[in-house]
Formats: sequence, C-alpha cells, structure tokens
Amino acid sequence: MADDAAPPPHAIAELLGPLCSAVLLLRVSGKVEIGSSTLVRVGERFLLATAAHTVDDARDEEIRLVPCGRSPAAPLPFLRRSVRRRSDPDDVAWVELAAETVANRGLGFVELACVGGNGGGGDELCYLVQGYPAERVLAVGWNGASLQAMGFVTLAARGRAGDLAVLYPPPESGEWPPPHPYGISGGGIWRLARSDVTPWRRGTRLVAIARGWRRRRGTLHGTPIERWLARVADDLPALRGAVLPLLKREGLDGPPASYPATSG
Repeated sequence: MADDAAPPPHAIAELLGPLCSAVLLLRVSGKVEIGSSTLVRVGERFLLATAAHTVDDARDEEIRLVPCGRSPAAPLPFLRRSVRRRSDPDDVAWVELAAETVANRGLGFVELACVGGNGGGGDELCYLVQGYPAERVLAVGWNGASLQAMGFVTLAARGRAGDLAVLYPPPESGEWPPPHPYGISGGGIWRLARSDVTPWRRGTRLVAIARGWRRRRGTLHGTPIERWLARVADDLPALRGAVLPLLKREGLDGPPASYPATSG
C-alpha cells in the first residue's frame, strides 16, 4: 500500500513503542529526571541503547527502567551497565537486561538485522524520533501512572559528518504540536519509508540514538547506531562476533581500542 503522505505518528509510535523503555532517574536529592532507550538483541543478550549523558552520572539505585505502558512501581532489574568515559563525543551507553527479564516481562526488542544501514536519505525517506518527553510524560505524574512513549515523524536535516540530524519541531506535526524534547535523549531515531503505511513492511531501521537539540536551528541530533555497536563490541568482547560483521558491512574498521572494557 502506498501513500505520498507520511504515516500517522500515533500509528507508528504504537508499533515501535513497546521497544522503547523510559530511563527514570529518582535522584537521592529528590529530583526526578527522565530519558529514553531502545532494547536491542545482540547475539543472545539484551541491551538497552541510550545516551551516556542520561545515565552516566546516576547511581545504580537511582535508575528505574520502565517499559512503555508500564508503571514505575515495577521497574526492570538490570545486570550491568557501561562505565563512564571522559570526553566521549559519541555520547552512547548501554544497560544489560537478563534474558529471563525480557521473557518474563514480555518485552519487545529490535534484532540486529533491523539496526543500522541508514545510507542515503532522499525524498522517499522520513524518520521517527521515539522517546519520553518530560513535558508530557512527567506532567501527569510518574508515581503509579503508566509511562507512554511518544513518536514524532520528521525529515532529515543538514548535519555534520558522522552525525544524523532531523528537523525538530517536525514539519508535518499538523495538529499535534510536539513538546520540548527534553527526555527524548537516548531514544531511538528510526528510518522509515515515506510511502510505507505499515512501517514494518519495509525500510524500517533503528539508525541513531537521540542525544541533543539545537533550538535555533530546529534540529535534533543523534549518534549513528553503529557507534553504539562499536562501543558494545569494545566493552563486551563476547559480543564482538555478532557486532563486527555488521560494522564491517557499514564500512567501519571496528570499535575503538583505547577505552577500558567492562567484563563481558
């Protein structure tokens, strides 16, 4: 089925929402913050892809991982997470969930086959930014309420090499004006085929992790997902066999070797 217009944002958000978990931070100071993440299966392990600035300065006990449509009263337990890196321009991080947690909680995830490979843009493509904007999500109260991911269909913008930029606010928001993007950091940026009403039918790929917004330029920026995969391969040697073929396919030489690795 083809249509020249972009698919309705709510329809795509509902399809991709189950893959996106909120990263709720309950600071010991009493402050409540929020970020976003996407669950990816790498080999036989499950990692939440997110932005480093969302979790790096948080204590383990401050982090509550909340799946879309679920309550923070029952957060997801996690096994381990990436360690902080100084002066890391990629701004990416991972949090690992046990396979039993994914199965028992009925969590959705994206396979590596649908990750990366953004390639050229073109008029036939558009993007979906997925996450938990604090302005909407926390405004209704987080304690006891279910958290709902939101998705915004938009178009590519001009960015620097090694950077994915999209328009925000989206030019096609219509009667659904988007909120301030604070809270979307760490969420997925998905490539969609503009003519594809059902995004899983073809062309849908997780291509970047949202990391920042330039208000004056009206652009939201993301780190290509390949840089997150390179970080995973560097941190978790047991997963290099699953990750390196994909990085080579995308023309990357492999992960950096200068960072400390966690046990993997």
